[in-house]
Amino acid sequence: MAPEQVADARQAPDRADIYALGVVLFEMIVGSPPFMGGNPRAILVAKVLHAPPSLVSVAPHVPEALSGLVGRCIAKTPDERPTASTVCDELLAMEKTLPEEGAGRVDAAHKPLDPLLASTINEDQQSSRGSD
Repeated sequence: MAPEQVADARQAPDRADIYALGVVLFEMIVGSPPFMGGNPRAILVAKVLHAPPSLVSVAPHVPEALSGLVGRCIAKTPDERPTASTVCDELLAMEKTLPEEGAGRVDAAHKPLDPLLASTINEDQQSSRGSD
């Protein structure tokens, strides 16, 4: 929930979605959300009253451009957040700075299946053939 929605849950500007994306990116990179608390109310209060931590302060290995983008996504006010198209443009620009395939970059299309998942898929395929 974006800070502006804490005061009025009916507030759902499109930039609230950008806030949510920023929180998800933060948690994917760090392993925990930017705001923590003992209960949901404490988390909501923290979202309204406290500045979020910078991504690079808790994950120094993160490129400055990504840290800056995530920080702008989780800005307190909607007008400080980028538009969805700006987020896409910046992420695509960052992708171009990644190492080429085979040089440490993981390409999901070429990532081997987990053995358990692969065996489950094979079993499903065999059982569907038997029912034809």
